Amino acid sequence: MSVEGSDRVGSVAEEAARLLGVFAAGMPEAHLLAAGSRAAGETPTAHACPECGHDPHAASSGDSVCRICPICRVLNVVKAISPETLDKIADVVDLVSEGLRGFAANRRTETPPPAPTGGEQPQEPV
Repeated sequence: MSVEGSDRVGSVAEEAARLLGVFAAGMPEAHLLAAGSRAAGETPTAHACPECGHDPHAASSGDSVCRICPICRVLNVVKAISPETLDKIADVVDLVSEGLRGFAANRRTETPPPAPTGGEQPQEPV
């Protein structure tokens, strides 16, 4: 995603402006208006995405799928995955969480190494 001449790193304001430009370039006007309405404090419609304001039920000439906010993007990916694959992913996540819980329990029961006494200098590991 590198464009010639755009690889230099600018100030925070310049980088933020570049990021907003990238988002705005790929965003339909309806999405820009929804984001502006949300920023202005207007209440979104009942079906609108809480993150980006995209309303898939609204009549628009653009795409009916939000491709901007991370919530809609994750939901679109999850909808495309088969239920069997989701079950396997859930099993892996469960296995990892059990492993982390076991690791945390072992860390809680470990005794800390004895503190150096008096004139002894702690030895650095080799």
